[in-house]
Amino acid sequence: MLNSDEPILRIYSKINYKSLAPLVIFDRDDTLIKDKPALANVESVEWLPGRLEALEQLAGKGIRVAIATNQSAISRGAVKLESYFQVSNYIAQCVKEARGDLWAIATCPHDKIVNQCNCRKPKPGLLDNLTSAIMGQEVPVAFVGNSDSDMEAARRAEWKVDGLQIDPSDREFWKKIADWVGEVTIDYH
Repeated sequence: MLNSDEPILRIYSKINYKSLAPLVIFDRDDTLIKDKPALANVESVEWLPGRLEALEQLAGKGIRVAIATNQSAISRGAVKLESYFQVSNYIAQCVKEARGDLWAIATCPHDKIVNQCNCRKPKPGLLDNLTSAIMGQEVPVAFVGNSDSDMEAARRAEWKVDGLQIDPSDREFWKKIADWVGEVTIDYH
């Protein structure tokens, strides 16, 4: 799998979303969970304040949620692919237990120096991969991230993707997301 320049895409949700339901994509590290280099075990996952509640609120509005994350530790061998999947599955389970729904996770496992893939942010490949997985239905899309490279990926994406930059310590981050949701949605539930 890592011999490819393609991202890893896992669909988690079995919910049949309304065809035009918006998609909110989150960066993983320092956006949803605390950034820990080479995160390889579920015991080290630490959710940032208010994040699980925000994912629950989005699910309550019928909005599709995904994660787009760079994880070069996989290609460097610092994190085994099996361990990465265990962490991802645990994140999806935490979201489910919080009454949220995680539709998908798109991951760039490539090393930023060695591999010239199109999926490592700030390149838009992860976002394009997720929007393509909706099967050609052009829906409102936002990308919530903490870094300039996240916002650059949103600007460069094939589809129109609104970038919403937040700080990891921002406890009021939900307002940015709620304002965007209010602008682009009708009742999708």
